[in-house]
Amino acid sequence: MEGFVKDYLQTTAERYLPTYYSNMCLRLLPIFELIINRMFEHMPNARIVDTVLPIAHNLFRVHAAPVTFLYHTLFVYEKKLREKAPFRQSLIIGMI
Repeated sequence: MEGFVKDYLQTTAERYLPTYYSNMCLRLLPIFELIINRMFEHMPNARIVDTVLPIAHNLFRVHAAPVTFLYHTLFVYEKKLREKAPFRQSLIIGMI
């Protein structure tokens, strides 16, 4: 019984949340990075990109390094995004 009392009397700074209590948005960011990269690789349908980018913009507000992701995406897909200026502009505006 003493162990339970000691655990209960700990200060809030000493308490921690188990790993299963985390932010779902932070878990989804790597998945959306992959989805966005695959869409830019294949880009057969512009409507899909127009639908997914606004969702991704909201998620990337909590990204740890959005400028790094933007830099890598623009660097890797430069030739494809050069032809698609609206996609490039919406990606840049959404990340910054």
